[in-house]
Amino acid sequence: MPRYPYRPMTDFERKTIQSGCLIVIGFPLFLIVIVISVAMVGQPFIGFIIGVVIALTACAKVIKFATVTKPDLQATKPTPQAAKSASRVKEAGPMAEWIALTLWEPLKATLPVTVMFLDGSRCELRRWDDLLPEVARWLWDSGHLTSTSLPVWSGHTRYIANASPTHSHRKAFTRPHRVNEELVVEKDTDGRDETRRFAIKLLEHCRVDPSSVLVR
Repeated sequence: MPRYPYRPMTDFERKTIQSGCLIVIGFPLFLIVIVISVAMVGQPFIGFIIGVVIALTACAKVIKFATVTKPDLQATKPTPQAAKSASRVKEAGPMAEWIALTLWEPLKATLPVTVMFLDGSRCELRRWDDLLPEVARWLWDSGHLTSTSLPVWSGHTRYIANASPTHSHRKAFTRPHRVNEELVVEKDTDGRDETRRFAIKLLEHCRVDPSSVLVR
């Protein structure tokens, strides 16, 4: 059984909620506030402007409240446990220190690169584009990522991972990598840094603190 049976909100779900808030709440509120403002001010144009400002401000607060998720709040701040583990994992020599994936700068690194996960398991990257498949493989093997939590979105129409090598608009993956029979990862990115960002996004999707993954 997965350690975390629930997954955070995806970009697609977040945008759907935002659209719903605008349609269900925003439009009626917009009309009501404008009518009240015009009646109170007495001047239609000024009342209209005041109503628009109030309605848009209220809608923005509703959308922000509706789309804030716990993983999003944690994503920008490493957990105390991850910070302690990162400080403990040091070995002799100036080049032997581990660094959290969230702080790692792949553009300044050289291959091979070793990645260590939360349970202490490690993998060695001999190609930069192997980072996503290796992260996906560990998430799947450790039970954090399952078929029910697929697909994992990278944008409006594209996936980071899916059960089949196709994006939401039915276009095939450009560089598919089959991790197992139930999981395929898209290796096509704009470079090392985007690969790192997609790996972080994949970890957050599975409710795993990305700062707990260490690199050297």
